[in-house]
Amino acid sequence: MSLRTPTFIDELGKEEKDHFERIFKEIELFSRIHNLFPDKIEDKHWRELLEFPTRKERLNFLKFLRKNEATAEKDKRRKSRKNISSPEGTVEKQKNTSPEMLERRFIDVPFDLEHEWKIKRESRSFLRSLELKETPNFVVDCRFIPMLSKRAQNLTSLQLAYLIAENQKRSVPWPLYFVNFHPEDPVMKRCQEKHLGSLSNPRNLGVIVSDQNYTDLFKKENIVYLSPDAEETIETVDPEKTYVIGGIVDRVVEKGIPRYASLEASQVDRVKALRLPLDEFVEWKSGTQFLTLVTVMKILQLSYENGNNWKETFQRQIPTRYVRGPEEKNALSREVHQIFRAFDREVLRIAEERLGKE
Repeated sequence: MSLRTPTFIDELGKEEKDHFERIFKEIELFSRIHNLFPDKIEDKHWRELLEFPTRKERLNFLKFLRKNEATAEKDKRRKSRKNISSPEGTVEKQKNTSPEMLERRFIDVPFDLEHEWKIKRESRSFLRSLELKETPNFVVDCRFIPMLSKRAQNLTSLQLAYLIAENQKRSVPWPLYFVNFHPEDPVMKRCQEKHLGSLSNPRNLGVIVSDQNYTDLFKKENIVYLSPDAEETIETVDPEKTYVIGGIVDRVVEKGIPRYASLEASQVDRVKALRLPLDEFVEWKSGTQFLTLVTVMKILQLSYENGNNWKETFQRQIPTRYVRGPEEKNALSREVHQIFRAFDREVLRIAEERLGKE
């Protein structure tokens, strides 16, 4: 494939252009030797590629773009299968006996209006949770996001979007807050543009966003900062408490983030730090004890609903890949992953051979 030179190239200084030329040659080489290469690289993607410090990170980002394209293509095919054109050129909808579809058949609600009603319905549920305070508060401390790498910023902002969506689906959503969220910060602006566009939509109410710290919004004695490094564990999920989690999503060590970031934050703010009782109820057999923001929220919500039955909660929420040892996992799947990793290493070796070290 032939790569399109981005439009912003003329805006770059000499050193920046030299850097771009080196990256461009590298990406062009990747396009010829890697089978997971995106069909299109937009200007915004080029800007991100220029900021990645290593060749491996740039290769991973290109694979990430290709994965997104594949997902979009899959969604498009699925939608086209749902809507089958009749000979008269009209769209014949597949049979669906769900209550929502039956309601649409008899009331004939236009899709755009139905979508608006859905947003309003979810917004009312969220407002009700704020007014009645039937459940604990769930808070994401966003102070760490500007310190993360570009990759981790993308993952974290995507998780924040998932948090809003998953919480809104609940019949009784929890009060959800993003604190230490500074919308004028360039990093936070980029996160909003990429994954958090709903924050600027006044009709889509699903989260309270504040640039204040959580200690300014809630009583300190009711705050629990969740940290895997805390000594004490959560015994019960208390409706009077506010549970705070650090906005950090990545499986690798982040250079700009302290090793015990969440624990240190709780100590600085003088609030109680607790950890989930993973060691007490889960026999972790593989991988790190890494849980996404969404998983942590679901664990708290399910534990609150089932009377703090932690064993059942973890059985339902912890991915099975973590509780199965290497000998229990599919041998073919492991072999495929090893092949992919070996292929990536060979691609990087060829790049170093032809273009020199970074």
